[in-house]
Amino acid sequence: MPVPSQNVLTIFRKFSLFYCGKWAKDRRLAIARLVARGDLIKVNVDGVPQSLYMRACDETTLQATLEAASEAEAGGAGEMVALSPLDNLLWDRALVRALFGFDYVWELYKPAAQRQYGHYVLPVLAGERFVARFQPARDGDSGAIVVENWWWEPDVKPTRALRAAAERCVERIAECGGAPGVRFAKGW
Repeated sequence: MPVPSQNVLTIFRKFSLFYCGKWAKDRRLAIARLVARGDLIKVNVDGVPQSLYMRACDETTLQATLEAASEAEAGGAGEMVALSPLDNLLWDRALVRALFGFDYVWELYKPAAQRQYGHYVLPVLAGERFVARFQPARDGDSGAIVVENWWWEPDVKPTRALRAAAERCVERIAECGGAPGVRFAKGW
């Protein structure tokens, strides 16, 4: 399964601080040259007033992703992917809110009393929507991944299929990290 950041196909107008301010003109010229050359494609997204751009070579990946998301939505589950709090998809919170209707804040540096969820919470993407977020930890004795908290987004009804997809998602994280297993906290 691909890493989510490898599937981010867009360049936003204010992609990073490097492209703001005195480099804005250079950025606009560079994007115009890449569009003229056919390396970038302008993409318009409902609800997002700014133009987005994607690499032309990723157009088939985008189509396959949209088809897979549509199939997953029709079937009710599909696969889920947990994103790292530092995944570049999450860098522009306003864009994430506009595209997905999802608000995410990495609360690591917030005082504990001000946290809504937890210090290291991973957002969960299923198809083309964020469906949950969870707080993982590592069991000091066994090394297993422990899901301390799991929060479904308010508009998500957790079916058996969604729970199974969530379990597979966390199992892949455990496997990738060399953890011997996964344990969900009570109430799962």
